[in-house]
Amino acid sequence: MKQKYFSLLLALLMSMAANVASAHDFEVDGIYYNITSSEEATVAVTFQGESYYSNYDRYTGHVTIPKSVVYDGKTYSVTSIGDYAFYETGLTSITIPNGIISIGNYSFEYCRMNSVVIPNSVITIGDDAFDQCWLSSVTIGNNVKSIGSGAFSFGNLTSLIIPKSVEFIGYNAFYLNRNLASITVEDGNTKYDSREECNAIIETTTNTLTIGCMNTIIPNSIKSIERGAFLFCEKLTSISIPAGLTSIGESAFNGCKSLTSITIPKSVINIGDEAFGGCDALSSVTIEEGNKYYDSRDNCNAIIETSTNTLIAGFKNTIIPSSVTSIGKGAFYSLDGLISISIPEGVTSIGKEAFMFCENLLAVNIPNSVTDIGTLAFDGCI
Repeated sequence: MKQKYFSLLLALLMSMAANVASAHDFEVDGIYYNITSSEEATVAVTFQGESYYSNYDRYTGHVTIPKSVVYDGKTYSVTSIGDYAFYETGLTSITIPNGIISIGNYSFEYCRMNSVVIPNSVITIGDDAFDQCWLSSVTIGNNVKSIGSGAFSFGNLTSLIIPKSVEFIGYNAFYLNRNLASITVEDGNTKYDSREECNAIIETTTNTLTIGCMNTIIPNSIKSIERGAFLFCEKLTSISIPAGLTSIGESAFNGCKSLTSITIPKSVINIGDEAFGGCDALSSVTIEEGNKYYDSRDNCNAIIETSTNTLIAGFKNTIIPSSVTSIGKGAFYSLDGLISISIPEGVTSIGKEAFMFCENLLAVNIPNSVTDIGTLAFDGCI
């Protein structure tokens, strides 16, 4: 078994070394390429040097990718932009030609570009492809089928149009676009819609709101809000959750620092961890009477899981009721406005990350009844 393990390890190391040694096949006019098919004569744009980590500022300014290149007497079609191709370079703008089919993972991550036009030939956009580019404008080609997780996160987008061709949008694809005010899914898309001009992306068959923005109005037909749907939507000031909604996903409204009030209808049966973490301005929280799973007893301004008496979401003005027996995971996560909290006798456990990053929390008294404190419960409480 040991011999087999070391043989596999040696093979892996040799493979890694070979990949580093052959980071590119050739270079033409300052752009580096890998041959993806000798038979079909296709190439992918790749990073410079032996590793994308040594790629700093080698591609700079504006780059125009050609439709084809000639190398060693043979013409190759440029059909893809490889993983990490322009990762963390000095690139400020890019011209992507019609003919590019795929844009790889992390291909433009950390490039500070104002805008990008994705041509109609592109079918897939990889994970984190334009992450932290701070794009203010993006045009997505009308044949794109897949948009990877984090593909356009950390941007300055104000509006977004999803073509009818799109069949998959990854988690947090447009995360931390703080100025995003308008979202439209083109008519004819069979996977997603933005019904009733709601300024959101909705998964049609499941009636799940997957991505929202500061101007979202949740339609009455929505049954669930996906994890992270409004994550760090800092300009969201109010939201009405319709009757009939059953689920609010993990971190759904996490970091919505301007949200002031929320009413959870009696139809909701599931609220994920840290769904309202970091909602500093949230001062009025109400669970509609008749909800069998959650309550906000004693006007506590908190969300409590009824069957377990667990406080799952607290806020800066929460008063923990004496009937609460545990504080859930991330219940007070990242609340800058929380200065003090009284934990009543009877609480037996404080969950993982319960008060994590409550930077202004000055003091806390833990009663004798507490027998368990979770990992990182008070981490970052300066």
